Amino acid sequence: MKITNVEAIWLRLPEVDERCDGTQDTLVVRVSTDEGIVGVGEVDSSPMVARAIIDAPVSHAIARGLRQCVLGQDPLDIARLHDQMYQGSIFFGRGGAAQQAISGIDIALWDIAGKALGQPVYRLLGGAFRTKLRAYASILFGDTPQATYDSARRWIDQGFTAVKFGWGPMGKAEATDLALVREARRGLRLCAACRAIAAANCCRGTGDDAARFRGSAGCRVSRSTAGRSASRRADRCHANR
Repeated sequence: MKITNVEAIWLRLPEVDERCDGTQDTLVVRVSTDEGIVGVGEVDSSPMVARAIIDAPVSHAIARGLRQCVLGQDPLDIARLHDQMYQGSIFFGRGGAAQQAISGIDIALWDIAGKALGQPVYRLLGGAFRTKLRAYASILFGDTPQATYDSARRWIDQGFTAVKFGWGPMGKAEATDLALVREARRGLRLCAACRAIAAANCCRGTGDDAARFRGSAGCRVSRSTAGRSASRRADRCHANR
């Protein structure tokens, strides 16, 4: 089986604004093969930047568009193709949008493997460590603390036992941030088994600022460096109930 095409398909709402809502546009990757099996992946990035990285022609050995790196190859050689894409884009890649675009093709290759072998991808990845997972709603903070409370109540009423809040107005003022987290927790408090998760995402710094936020919000704060400098780490606030 050989890869015959890689399509980068940009999807976008008619109107997009600056709110931190990643569902306004996206890039879908479709990998076709000579046996008629098609794999689908998604790139969570700046869609047009990622599409350029996939569609780019060859400039030289280590500056190649990702499509050029995988055309004519066996889609089941997933690890080898991942390395081939990484090496082929190393002149402009190594991280950021290039790595995100590689991941989109990687997902599509696993989709092809599952279809070709008649197996769910989780089994190809080593099997299921769990048979049940808690589903949680993932949404933006409301524009106001009261709107955040109302949103929490709405999702709990629909049967969710966990809600993740993030972005939205978070980061504009510390007092507002704290109020948003408190109202998210208050909205879930009537459900003893419910949990709120607040993703501050780069709005809270490190050191005294993060410690003050943690103490005032009454929650546990962890950090994900994601390759950022210390001053740009993303704080995540996990608040029980």
